Formats: sequence, C-alpha cells, structure tokens
Amino acid sequence: MHADEYDFESPEARWVTVFTGSFSQVLSMRTLVEGEGILTWVPDETMKTVDPFVTGVNPLGMELRVPETEVDRVGRMLADMRRAAGPAAAPVEPTDTERVVQQGVVVRWCFVFAVLGWIAGTWLGWRYLAAARRLEKPPPSHGLTVTLWLLQVALLITVLATSVGPP
Repeated sequence: MHADEYDFESPEARWVTVFTGSFSQVLSMRTLVEGEGILTWVPDETMKTVDPFVTGVNPLGMELRVPETEVDRVGRMLADMRRAAGPAAAPVEPTDTERVVQQGVVVRWCFVFAVLGWIAGTWLGWRYLAAARRLEKPPPSHGLTVTLWLLQVALLITVLATSVGPP
C-alpha cells in the first residue's frame, strides 16, 4: 500500500511500535521495511533532528511504527534479520542506570540553554529598549516585555551577588 492510499485520520489507523533504537538504527530498519512496501512512521522524526532534547527523557532514541495490520509481517522480517545477523544484533533495552544517565544529560543541556538564554535575553533586552525608545509609540505588549526583562536582570544580579559576594 502506498502512503497516498492510507487514511491516516481514520480511527482504524493504529500505529504500533515494532523497533526502538538510535536514530541510525531506526532509519536503517525503516529503509528495509519500506523496501518491502510497508508504510512506516517515526514519531517526532523532524523534531529530534532539529532539537532532540525537546521530546523527552531519551533524546537520542527513536521508535519505528507500522500500521497495526502489518505488525506480524514486520515482526517476522525483524526476527529473520536478527537471526541472520547473529546474537549481537538483538537490541538491548537500557538499564535503569542508563536511563538516569540519559536524564542527567537532558538536565545538563537544559542548564546550558538556560544560562545561554539568560545571557542572550539580557543583551537582547538592551537592544529592545534602545529600539523601542526610537519609536513614536511603544509596541504592543511593551510593558510585559520590559517587566519580564527587568525581572530577568534582577534575578541575574541576585544570582551573581550571592555567588560572588562575601560568605
């Protein structure tokens, strides 16, 4: 069945996860499955390409889904591939420790983005104020923008003062 013939909106359009792995593993499996004429779907594929951390705890893991009607066929295909490749090809589910490590990576990236956002927001706030002063009339939501920017600057000064000041 071709994608043009599939009714993605119908209640019968149920997608089932048949494989979970890294980006490259899932896309490789997708190529093999689609080569057999089976439709596939990788949820959040574009989002994980643009910003993998926005999609949750396992930013580098992806799922390959197929229509529910094709699950048995794809299951046989994957089993045949695993048998042909040997025991090393079997996917290994992450342990609880590995999942916590992945969560730690997300937390660290959030910190980096927060710090960069603070720095960029403070700098952009100055530029915004300078540009807004040149206008005859303040733009819509000007008061909210200035209030939030001042709050951001006050928080930044507080953090710097408490971390650099005397004990």
